Amino acid sequence: MSESVLNVNNLEVNIKSSKGTFPVLENISFNINKGEIVGLVGESGCGKSMTSLAIMGLLPNQAKWTKGEITLSSKQLQSLSPEEMRKLRGNQLAMIFQDPMTSLNPVLTIGYQLIESIKLHLQYPKAKAKTYAIDLLTKVGLSRADKLIYQYPHELSGGMRQRVMIAMALVCNPTLLIADEPTTALDVTIQAQIIDLLKELNKKEGTSILFISHDLGLVHDLCDKVFVMYAGEIVEQATVQELFDNPQHPYTKGLIQSLPLPEKKKERLYSIPGTVPGIHDRGQNCRFSSRCPHVTEHCTTHHPSQIQISKTHVVHCFLSEKGGTTSG
Repeated sequence: MSESVLNVNNLEVNIKSSKGTFPVLENISFNINKGEIVGLVGESGCGKSMTSLAIMGLLPNQAKWTKGEITLSSKQLQSLSPEEMRKLRGNQLAMIFQDPMTSLNPVLTIGYQLIESIKLHLQYPKAKAKTYAIDLLTKVGLSRADKLIYQYPHELSGGMRQRVMIAMALVCNPTLLIADEPTTALDVTIQAQIIDLLKELNKKEGTSILFISHDLGLVHDLCDKVFVMYAGEIVEQATVQELFDNPQHPYTKGLIQSLPLPEKKKERLYSIPGTVPGIHDRGQNCRFSSRCPHVTEHCTTHHPSQIQISKTHVVHCFLSEKGGTTSG
């Protein structure tokens, strides 16, 4: 049996607004095993980034963890103090954010920021920390790292800044690396390089990765298994092969159908009609019912249960009840 690195069980996060308190995440459950790359996919507003912030212990002030457990290598994160969580972040748990320009200090050199992180976490003296910083920058594919450490973030391209962020995340060789849409602002060539780098880190270091994206094409190329998120819930989970060969949820099918493929170059690109319901508009029905081409009256008044399609494939959809086994 594979060793579990991260286990999220029935996570619920509420958010406070002028209209009251509403759940932004509900019944989120998944696990990541040692050495696995797991994709978390869905449109903007589905709750992907909020899930990552809950794991990191970085929820915004108006958001509150109200239910569930998150366990990282036998540590229950909800029971840790803020100081203990700070020690965990950067050591066992690290995150690469979508936009490195908002994560790097614009008035400090790349080297200073990386060296300070190394000194803080590893207690290295300055000279040793500098050598290690250069090694890390070289490791993530940046040339002339000994000169690069004296440059500022604005002097680097988007792809170079993202590599610096990956180097900073790898300072302590974390057990779990969360990558929150790390290629969104990059062109296709640089995207491919970052994906290859993540694959290499996973293979050489055995780092488990939670890869958050709205791009199923990238997820197909990188991940071992996939969790599809919609309106604060996980609606389907499967190995990447099962998900693409036999998608069950209409939302998953819509995402796959939206992929721009070479054989579709003469066709109009498909898009799922409508938008993700806001936190104020989520009832006890199937949350995809207002956009689903297969909706029935039952879907508009009931919430779907979990259907087991196979040992590794689960979906929450009434359409799958005949072909699967209801559980929960």
